[in-house]
Amino acid sequence: MRVTGNRMIDLATGATAAGQTRVASAAQEVTTGLRVTRPSDDPNAYVSAERAKLHKTLVEGSTRAVQTSHEHLAQVDGALATIGESLSQIRSLAIQGNSATYNASDRAQMAEQVRTLFTASLGAANIRSAEGEYLLAGSASLTEPYSTTGAYSGNAPPRDVPTPADPSVRATVSGSARRQATGGRRR
Repeated sequence: MRVTGNRMIDLATGATAAGQTRVASAAQEVTTGLRVTRPSDDPNAYVSAERAKLHKTLVEGSTRAVQTSHEHLAQVDGALATIGESLSQIRSLAIQGNSATYNASDRAQMAEQVRTLFTASLGAANIRSAEGEYLLAGSASLTEPYSTTGAYSGNAPPRDVPTPADPSVRATVSGSARRQATGGRRR
């Protein structure tokens, strides 16, 4: 095979063009920090990278959901503590009021204290999250769960929060669940 001068120039031009393409690709990789910038660079690597981005987004969303749920549970714990303290004080007042040493005026003052404690308990039972949702309303979180008389108007279906380890974790508890746990008795 005879190699002419033109053939040598064509081979050199092709090698130079290929080298320039490799240099440009390496420069882009160094500049962006990415080996694959478009699907045609490496389809398998591109799909893997997109899956990793999606997984990261899902984990971040789940983490935020779990953090928000922890915050909500802390708020509910505080509300239930307030209600428990109010109920304890109401019970003490009822026992005191049953004593013969108190007159009608004393009992009227105790009744006013009970009304105040009831109002405080009602406020705690109608607690709202930072997002404005009622935390003890079940899945009807935009509706105030307890009326001024203390009647429950929320609903029973709880809401679930997705997590990376489990497709869903219970995030809310309805007010009716408390009554069911106590056998329907009011405390």
